[in-house]
Amino acid sequence: KIYTPIVILVSLLVMFVVPLFLGFEEYFLEYLYKGLTIMVVSCPCALVISIPLSYFIGIGKSAKNAILIKGSIYLEQLSNCKEVVFDKTGTITKGTLEVSRVESENEELMSNILYSLESKSTHPIAKSITKHLENKAKILGFEEVINVPGYGIKAKYQNQIVLVGNAKLLKENNVVFEVAKSSGTTVYVSLDDKLLGYVIIEDVVKDDAYEAIDRLKEKYTVTLLSGDNQSVVEKVCNELGLENYYYETLPEEKGNIVEKIKENGCTVYVGDGINDAASLLVADVGIAMKSFGSDLAISASDIVIMDGRVSSVDKAIKIARKTMKIVKENIFLSIFIKLLIIVLAIFVKIPMFVAIIGDVGVCLLAILNSLRIMISKNNN
Repeated sequence: KIYTPIVILVSLLVMFVVPLFLGFEEYFLEYLYKGLTIMVVSCPCALVISIPLSYFIGIGKSAKNAILIKGSIYLEQLSNCKEVVFDKTGTITKGTLEVSRVESENEELMSNILYSLESKSTHPIAKSITKHLENKAKILGFEEVINVPGYGIKAKYQNQIVLVGNAKLLKENNVVFEVAKSSGTTVYVSLDDKLLGYVIIEDVVKDDAYEAIDRLKEKYTVTLLSGDNQSVVEKVCNELGLENYYYETLPEEKGNIVEKIKENGCTVYVGDGINDAASLLVADVGIAMKSFGSDLAISASDIVIMDGRVSSVDKAIKIARKTMKIVKENIFLSIFIKLLIIVLAIFVKIPMFVAIIGDVGVCLLAILNSLRIMISKNNN
């Protein structure tokens, strides 16, 4: 809507206005030819074809690497990112948690409660508890089961209040207890406002996370968000060499933190679970990990990492940056050559085939340049 009217106006001025000053009868045919030459060379084929093609190839290249991008706008935004924020469980860590310790005065009852409530959840922590107890516990009947995002589960058992979750859940419900000392994730169980016991669960960092985080830290500010306690988060951050992290964050708090981080520049959030949906929506670009991700997180995201690898986040950014670099090259190449031929056409009589080369030839060059995205090794 800007380029086309301008070049048509320039062509008309050259054809009909310039001859009025030089001598209409003598110069009209010459400048009519010049004006038509300008109109031919200024045809925006190179821009109209090569730029969408570059995005298309970039999205295709990403898909080939198990990265699904839902639109070209997200490819462009990803190339401009300055901040990368990661969720911890199932994103940076494997999410294949294991119960390492059980403490309870009535382990049988606590195991039955945990197994009954956690077996209905798809959260990695719940899965690890269910797997640990599947041959050791039985299903109990509960009433008024309520999932409290970021806290745990609240239910009724034989008219007694049962709480299963983190320390915040118990404190919110005025349960008096002593916080367990551990570098793992602690799940507490209380019955009738008294601590029944707790289990400690530990997770490990994904194998490719170390190298991927190191590469990302070279160009971007990397932050870790987690609902886990301070010792768990600090342990992971020490392993990865991360200085920016938040612990014991609720889902809504994660969204607020991402909103604040966005003030520093374009922000990417990478998460996998239902508790990440708000943060995925708040971020400029939301990336969901498919391996352990919920349908809600995937639908709220702009990009989906199908293989669940942390290194794929770095790969996606590199493909995006390569794509945008080639888009800008095509814009500069097309406009520069066209402007050069337009200037020559005004001041020097050039044959029409030069204008055709300036249109079709540049279009072919731009298309060939776009194909470089497909053959690149994602190292730019």
